[in-house]
Parts: sequence; C-alpha cells; structure tokens
Amino acid sequence: ATEPARAATRAAVAAFEAAEGPALQAALLARDAALPRDSSYIESLWYEHAYLSGRDPVAVGSNPALLLRLEPWAESAPLWRAATLASAAGRWQLAFWRGELELDVARDGSARCMATLANVLGTARIPKPSCDVLATASESRHIVVLRNGRLFELPVISLQGEAMAPSELLCALTAIRNAADKQRERGFTPGLLTALPRDKWAAARSTLCATSARNEKSLCAVNEALLVLVLDQSAPSSTAEALHDSLIAPVANAADRWYDKLQVIVFENGEAAVNFEHAPIDGAQILRFIDDVDSDARKFGPPPASASATALAEDPAANTPAQPDTQNGLEQERKSGEVLERELEKYAATALQWDVTLALADAILSANMSAAQLRSGVKSTMIRLEGWTSARSRKAGLGLDPLMQTAFQLAFCLAHPLAGVSGREAAGSADGGGGGGGG
Repeated sequence: ATEPARAATRAAVAAFEAAEGPALQAALLARDAALPRDSSYIESLWYEHAYLSGRDPVAVGSNPALLLRLEPWAESAPLWRAATLASAAGRWQLAFWRGELELDVARDGSARCMATLANVLGTARIPKPSCDVLATASESRHIVVLRNGRLFELPVISLQGEAMAPSELLCALTAIRNAADKQRERGFTPGLLTALPRDKWAAARSTLCATSARNEKSLCAVNEALLVLVLDQSAPSSTAEALHDSLIAPVANAADRWYDKLQVIVFENGEAAVNFEHAPIDGAQILRFIDDVDSDARKFGPPPASASATALAEDPAANTPAQPDTQNGLEQERKSGEVLERELEKYAATALQWDVTLALADAILSANMSAAQLRSGVKSTMIRLEGWTSARSRKAGLGLDPLMQTAFQLAFCLAHPLAGVSGREAAGSADGGGGGGGG
C-alpha cells in the first residue's frame, strides 16, 4: 500500500475510535457477558445471522442429512434397527450427563471443546417472527416417534437413570406402528408445518398454541424430546434415493418429518439416516454423535428370535371379531382403538393430541403444497469417492469436511457463475462413501 493509503486508513480508524467505536465495543462486551461461560458474542451473532434469522424453510436450505451404514439384516427388521438406535441414543445422553464420553482429540493431540455436545439432543429450533430461537431441555428422558403423520411420546431413559433396552423399545415401537397404521385418515399432521417458510410456521405455531393448552403441551413434548424417531413407510430402491428421501421427505410421507429437531429416520427396508437442524450444532458434533450411537447400536446385531416374533406379531386389535353391519362395525372400530390404546399404555407410550381449528386445517393444506413444491425443486445425485478417506485427507494435510465443502462451492460457482457463494448444505453417507448436494 502507498503512504497516502496508509494515512487514509489511520484516519478512518481514528475517526471510528472517536465516534461509534466505544459504544459498539461496550455493546459487544455486554453481549458477551450475558452469554454462558463457554460461549462468546461471535458465536451468538453467528447463530443469529447465519441460521436463526433465515426465513426460508430449513428443510434442504440448511438441514443436512447423513445416511448410516446398512446392516445386512435390517431389511427384514426395521423396527429392531430403530429400537437399537433409540436405545443407543439414550445411553449416549446418559454418558454425556455422567461425563463418561471419551475426550474429543484434535490431530495434534490437543483436547477439543465438548461444550456444544450438550445441544445435540433435547434441542429444538422454535419459529419466531423475523428470528427464531433455540431451546434445550437439559433433563429430557423421552423421544418422539413419528409415523403416518402421528406423534407419540416414548421414554428411552427410566426414572432410575437407565437406558431402555432394545427389546423393550421394540415392543413399544410395534405398538406405536400398529396404532399409527390403524388410523384410516391421517387427521392433523403438524410435522408438515416445519417445512414452511419460517415466518409462516411462526404464525401457525402461534395459532396452534393459542387454540388450546393441549396443543401447547403436545408441542412442548416434541420440542423437549431428545430426538424425533421417524418410522418412514417408504422403502428407497437405491442409496441415492435413500439420501434424497433423507434430505427431503417423499411427497406421500411429507408429514413424517419434524425439521426443527434432530431426526433419526428408519425406512421400511431398514435403511437409516439422520437429518438435523443445523443451528445448534456443527458437523463435528453430529458426526461424533452418529459414530458413537451407530457403533453402539451395531453391537446388538440382528434381532433375537423373540424380538423378530414381536415385530412380526399380528396387530392385537385385529383379533376383534368382525361385525356385519355398519353400526356394529363402528363399535368394532371403537373396541379396536381401545385395545391399541392399552398396548401403548403398557409401554408408557402416549399419542400426542391436538385441537384443530379451520385456520390450522388451512395451514396444513398450505404446508402440504409447500412441502410438495420444495421436494419438486430439489435434484440430487450421489458421488462416490473411491479410496478417498479421512485418513488420506489427513495425510495430504486436508480436512475431509473443508475439502468437500470447498468442492461443493466450486461446483456451484461453475454452474452458477453470477450467483455468488452457495449457502446450501450437503447430504452424505456416514461412511464417507457418497453424498449429494441439496440446492
């Protein structure tokens, strides 16, 4: 730089220090002092401006998706896979509470900060006008199971501080599947609302809470859940399709997502994926969670014979004798519903209830169209990098995550040279085998 340029810069700095500089510095210090000890004003500003103030739908726009390794037995036992993952998630949370998680270590051997692992489970993004907020339930012991648009609260950590065993959870998930699939019509499906643009979802949520205390209680159960376990009724025919359906739900199952939280998605063919709301956690935290939980769940192996019999058991409500006429048929349906309710109660599962107004019904119709439009606007592909692993990246002095993110940005710039930098995230497989960009 020339001396005149240096002089101009010095003058600009001096003018800033004499004018708005001190007030801005005081505001930053006050903001930093009001935050938790392990946070900073930089982090809070990043949350607010990089994520929480965005008004586009979080689905695709910021929520990444990761496909887990497929178990050879999973196709015939999707509920067992869901049960082992849910049980492992409960054990992971207990290990975090007790300070028993292994230390995160960087490549140079130094310890990484693990404070943000507290946000992995039990955290929800709450839609608000102009800027959303994050809320974490630090003592949550339950998950929410989503099937056929219906939501069920299910404990995975007992009051005695023990994670529920997969065999127990399998029975509960079987009861939930039966109850959800027995319903002839989906009824009110609030999961659709989470795919709306954020201000529209904020308005719908305000109406939902104002309608009844029951609605507010049900929303609270979802927000405070450790995670949302999706029992998806579709069976992707390929890895690429599974990645795509993990990033954005198929139109037929659009109600079976809750994009404001971490979701574990288990498909009918045993494929499993994670879709997570990005604001409270970054890639390092979610990958740590997935590695720990997936490895723990895999230790259970294929379902034991007794578990297989449970998962394949006939719906208990189907044993109610058939009635020939309509009136008696309705009575049969009522009794069938009572049987299913008793099955849920046996395993401490609770179907979340909603009071619906015309305004809320209209919001669901609008959300359904929005979700379909969002899905139709997404194209994805899978790129398999044969032989390129995280170990190879480290040897080359490159982190795998920044390498892939740089590749996505370069590809976007080549495809759209006038559009600037892409803000889109990626869908990928946890074993590093492939990924697809959402855009």
